[in-house]
Order: sequence, then structure tokens, then C-alpha cells
Amino acid sequence: MIAKDEEFARAIAALLRNPERLCAMSQAARAYALTCSWDAVFDRVYMAYRPLLERAERERAAWAWEACVRVAFTGSTTDSSPG
Repeated sequence: MIAKDEEFARAIAALLRNPERLCAMSQAARAYALTCSWDAVFDRVYMAYRPLLERAERERAAWAWEACVRVAFTGSTTDSSPG
């Protein structure tokens, strides 16, 4: 509910006469405010980056495995593959 300045008092009085609507608006406002907390923002940012983090972890694990195999079979710790 958005009211012009001259209608503000009437809007408040109407809410006070309708406790169900006031309660619903209060709950909606709180639910929205919780989406604006730093924890909520962090969770959304983390979820956006999560696939990239998981891919990087898989690539790091694959690289580590390849390095172990290379050492085991060649005794060399350097990668001779191009690029």
C-alpha cells in the first residue's frame, strides 16, 4: 500500500482496522528484508560461483592425478605436454 502524504494517516488507520492485512504485510516485509541480509547476499553469490568452484576443483584434482602418474611412470616432475 503506497499513500500520498495527505492519505498517510488514513492508510495507517485502515491497516489498524484490518489486523490480518497488517500481519500479512509485516510478514512479507520481513521475508523481503531477510533476502537483503549479508548472509542472503553471500549465499546468492556463492551459489552463482559454485559451479565454477566445483569445476576448478575437478580440474585441480585431475592435474594432481596426472602429475602423480607422470612421476610414477617417468620419474619426472615436469610436464612435457604442449601449452
